[in-house]
Parts: sequence; structure tokens; C-alpha cells
Amino acid sequence: MRRLALVSFLLVSAASAGPDLEARIAEIERINVTQPWQQSAALIEKMAPELTGATIEQRTRVELLRLRNLALAGDNRAGIDKVQSLLEQTLPPAQRIRAYSLGVNMAANIGDHQRAFTWLKEGLAILPERGDGRVHFLGMASYLYALVGEREWSLDFADKEWRAAEQSSDLRSRCLALSDLALAQDLAQQFSASERSRRRQLDACQAASDPVFIANAKAGLGSMLMKQARPADALPWLRVALGEFERAAFENGVLETKSDVAAALLALNRDRAEAEALLAEVAPKFEQQGNWLLLESARRQQCLVAEQRGDWPQALQALKLADQAAKKMQEEAKLRQLAFLQVEFHSRFKDQQIALLEKDQDIAALKTRDAERRQWLLGLGVLLLLLMALTLTHLLNRTRRDRHRYRWLSERDGLTGLYNHQSARELGAAAFRAAASAARPFTVVIADVDHFKEINDGYGHAAGDEVLRQLGIWLRAVCAEHGCLGRSGGEEFTLYLNTDP
Repeated sequence: MRRLALVSFLLVSAASAGPDLEARIAEIERINVTQPWQQSAALIEKMAPELTGATIEQRTRVELLRLRNLALAGDNRAGIDKVQSLLEQTLPPAQRIRAYSLGVNMAANIGDHQRAFTWLKEGLAILPERGDGRVHFLGMASYLYALVGEREWSLDFADKEWRAAEQSSDLRSRCLALSDLALAQDLAQQFSASERSRRRQLDACQAASDPVFIANAKAGLGSMLMKQARPADALPWLRVALGEFERAAFENGVLETKSDVAAALLALNRDRAEAEALLAEVAPKFEQQGNWLLLESARRQQCLVAEQRGDWPQALQALKLADQAAKKMQEEAKLRQLAFLQVEFHSRFKDQQIALLEKDQDIAALKTRDAERRQWLLGLGVLLLLLMALTLTHLLNRTRRDRHRYRWLSERDGLTGLYNHQSARELGAAAFRAAASAARPFTVVIADVDHFKEINDGYGHAAGDEVLRQLGIWLRAVCAEHGCLGRSGGEEFTLYLNTDP
């Protein structure tokens, strides 16, 4: 009787607290997407003692909010284990899809590509035909396929996500779908289309009152304007986005946008000190995160800053660090591709096995089919190994080409195509020693462009750059076969010629 009374008391207590607790959880869910994540985290901790009386569905919703906060805070490794534990429980389909979505995002962020693709495949297998969970998960699929270079699949998933969001009444689903569509278009180098999608995303996210994705839309719009060589238009959007990311305490957004602001400042040739400070701040954090793509970009910008102030040793060091980041980025891309292929293989194998067991109930027939299946798998394994070998060969060839290209970029002046000061000096010294040992004539010509400042002042820096570019073309046409040509800096050139003056 005592136990029955206790159970009855708990049921009555839960029932009396139920409506109030449900309303508070719903309010925290709203705050979680409209306010900085720290606010919802504080409310969850405050409510934690009351969750003992919550339903399993309510506790799962709160746990999903905790996981999203971990992702926003950048603590993906801690979140991964919690997602795994949650997925081992019996969850309603919508909550399971939400857990898969968060898990895939976290796993991709820390480079656990095999787990990310495994969870993606499992989620796609149970994805409903409609609903907000479908919208969000299709967006995650679009992002993950873009990471492995499957741009057509990425665009296809993003397009399906947007069509599903259009049929949804959830404003935030439309906001996220347009963000994913714009990203897929960006990665497919459809910059004008991505810019249009970012503008639509801004309207949708403002209607949904989601501060993180409002800032994401503005940052993405600035990025697309930069990729269309419009830094003056991009900079105001990027500065506004940076402030909004900082207010939302979204660290990844802050770091990426600071890097973009620095790039815009350098492209406009102004506030170099601010750009240099921003790059010095974000580069170590990109390296700590293992974000090699953004680290390479930041290091190349630091190289440009050092070149502009004539600090050639620092420029060379930044260039070397950029090359190292590029190499790590290529290695990570290989690992992503291999993880993708492995998951695809295991998924197909599992599907074949299930289909076989469902269709064949007779033991004798099962043995026959098992033998056939082994032969087929052996052939598939050989084919897969061949495919992996071809893929690796392709990646190695591309790495070799990239290495040659990076070496060319490190030796050349980006504007004129001539050798940069350091490379020209080394090649010229070698040519002089060869000429001296052979008793051949050798000439060094140092020249600059008279009145070049008047060209910049009168016609703008773009015109000045074009003058230098055309002069580089003319010098290569006239003198390249006679020796080594280099741009020493600004409008100054050095010619090392194997001939008399």
C-alpha cells in the first residue's frame, strides 16, 4: 500500500506540474533559436531539478537543446558521446532524426567523417516524407556531400530541402533551407545564384527571428560579393554580420567573418593594420580547430600583408605555413572521401544481406545464394579497390599539380607574372655565376616606371595595376629569352640578361 501511495503521489505531482513544465520547455526551445545560446543553457540548468517529473519525450527535448548548445559553443567532442548515448535509446522518429542531424554536424566538424556518413545514412533510411525534421536533415546531407566533392548530389539535396521547406509552415525551416541552398551553390561556384539565395535567406531568417542565421545570411552575402570581386559592397555586410555573431556568442561565425573582413580590407587596400590584427587573431584559432581551408586563406592574406610592407622573410614564412595548411587540407579531403566510400560500401552490403534474408527462407537455396553473394562481393571488393586506387591516383596527381602551382605562386609576382624579388635575385645570382665561369657577358638592369604615382592618383590603382601587368607582358615578350625578369616591388623591375647592354 505504501508503494502504491507513493506512485499515486508521483503521478499526481507530475500531472499538476506537466502543463507548466511543458510551457517552460517550449519557451526554452524558442529562446534557443532566437537568443544567444548561453540564455537557454542557463534556463535548462535552472530547470534541471524539475526534470525528474518530466516525461521521456520532454527530457529528450531538453537533452537535444543541450546538444545544440554544445555545438554552438564549439564543444563538438563532448557532444558526440552524448549523441551516441541518446541514439542508443528508443526515440520517436522526429527526435531520432534531430539527434542524427546534430550528431552528423558535430562529427563533420571534428573530422570524424566515417561516423558522420554512417549517421547520415542511418538518418536518410528513416527520414519521413514530410515534416521539419526532413527539411533540416536534407540540409545536413547537402553539406556533407559537398565536403566530399559530390556537388550534384549536394545541390540535389539542397533543392529537395528547399521544396520541402516551402510546403512547411515553419519559418525557421525556410531560413535554414535557404542557407543550405546558398552554401551548396557557393561550393558549386554558382556565386550569383548563391548571392540571390542569401538575400532570400535574410528575409526568411528575419521573419523567423533567428539571430545566428540572420548573421549567417549577411556574412554569406558578403562572402559572395567578395567572390564576385566587389569588396566595397561586401565590407559593410561583413562588419554588420561580425557584430551580430559576437552578440550571439557564435565563435565559429565570429572567426570566419573576421577573416573575411580582413580579406575585404586588403582587397580595398585600406586599414592594413586592422586586417593584420584580425588575421593574427584568427589564424591560431583556425589551426587549433583544424580548419585548414580557412587557415590556408588566412596565411596567404598574411603573406600579402607582409609583401605590401616589404617584409619578405615574413611573407615567405606565411607562404610556407599556407602551403602546410593546404597539404593538411588535401589529406583531410582524402580521409573524407575514403570514409564516404567505406560507408557506401557497407551500406550496399547491408542492403544486399537484408534483401537476401527476406527473399530466401529455404536453407538450401540460402546456401546457394550465399555462394553467389560471396562471388559478387569479391568482384565488388576488387572493383572497389580499383576505384579507390583510381581515386587515390587522381588525388595524388592533383596534389602534385597543386604543389607545382603553389611553387609557381611562391616564386612569381601575382600581378605581372614575373619572378618576385627573392626568386629573381636567386636566379640572377646563379646566372651571373654561370656567365662569370664561362667568361660570357652579363648585364643587370634595374628600372622603374617614371611618374607612376601620377597614374595611380589620376586614374586609380586599378589602372596602375593594369599598367604594371601590361609592362610585365611586354618585358616577357622582349627579354625573357635573354635572361631572368623580376619585379622588385612597386613599379621597380630588375632584369638579369645573358648579353651586353
